[in-house]
Amino acid sequence: MSPPLESIGRDHGKGRRHPDPAALSPARTVVCWNMTRARGQPSRILLNQEYPHQVLVPAWNVRGKIMDKVIAFHAEIGARVTTRSQYKNDSWHELYCFADRRHADSFQRLFGGELIDLAFK
Repeated sequence: MSPPLESIGRDHGKGRRHPDPAALSPARTVVCWNMTRARGQPSRILLNQEYPHQVLVPAWNVRGKIMDKVIAFHAEIGARVTTRSQYKNDSWHELYCFADRRHADSFQRLFGGELIDLAFK
């Protein structure tokens, strides 16, 4: 009989023990967990795959009443606001991510910024 699952594995510094597949019997199944970022946010790689059309806007440009217009823009096109912060050239920027190129173009025309298209990289 093999040892209980809780006693097998390595401690990865966070108090959790992950199963060590070498110590398990062939009859046991190993449960795998999907990796997520803090607060359930998807990783950058996953975000870039799902939303390859992105607009980099200086953070000061999308504050206050302009932010209300950004939210209204996303509601109008039926997309959720998908963004992350980025520090570039000694200032903070917001990177707005879109699945559709037309939405990214419209956003850039309205709010400015730099269009980044990862679909062809």
